[in-house]
Amino acid sequence: MVEILVVVVIIALMAGASAGLYMGTFKNMQLEKSAKEFYLAAKYARLAAVEKQTEFRMVIDKGEGKFVVVYKKTNPETQEQEEVIVSNPYTKPVTLPEGVTIEDVMIVRSIQLIEPEKRGDQESLDENEEPGSIIVFTPYGTADSAVIKFGNGKTSFTVSVSPATGKVKIVRGETELPLDIIDLDELEA
Repeated sequence: MVEILVVVVIIALMAGASAGLYMGTFKNMQLEKSAKEFYLAAKYARLAAVEKQTEFRMVIDKGEGKFVVVYKKTNPETQEQEEVIVSNPYTKPVTLPEGVTIEDVMIVRSIQLIEPEKRGDQESLDENEEPGSIIVFTPYGTADSAVIKFGNGKTSFTVSVSPATGKVKIVRGETELPLDIIDLDELEA
């Protein structure tokens, strides 16, 4: 009888330990999936902006844990610009699962670095726009400089966007990615 009780206790301990391990693994898988969805959406926005020769934007709502890719299109009936949310097999609006958060968002708008009188035909800054919530991908293949950190309290993933090329990278954990913009006119030969 004692031997049976010992075996039952051992089985119960193993089941409890494996359940805790499974939950941690599941949460990490959800975090990785969310970071990769953001990574793929940003890559899509970059490619679509160049292909369609129009600005694509990633709108990030840190508080709600959501992000979406949008672009502006002219309505043929009214001739007015309207914002279109991209939802296709490559990207769609995403709401992060419970336990996964956008821990940090750092965005430097490329247009902010250009003096207003030298912007030419480039879009001006939208005064109603929340700072640090939108990454703009241009038709030229460039983008705003951005670093977005996803986490679940234990593990994190960092997604970065290079301003010169619009290239998107994903790294497990934290990374020190500079958001510095180099002014080639100020470099000494």
